[in-house]
Amino acid sequence: MLLLGIDLGTSSIKVSVIDAQTNRRIVSTQYPDSEAAIISEQQGWAEQDPICGGSIQNWR
Repeated sequence: MLLLGIDLGTSSIKVSVIDAQTNRRIVSTQYPDSEAAIISEQQGWAEQDPICGGSIQNWR
């Protein structure tokens, strides 16, 4: 049996297919290749800018 794992996050989606009998990963992929940067101006705070597109260079 194959298992499909899907992680639908704020800045990306990740998918993996695992063989349940052998516990081997068949394939994994992610889109986009890099995730959006997390900005933390104060401890306990976190935010992301969806317009940034995941590139830290857009912040500078």
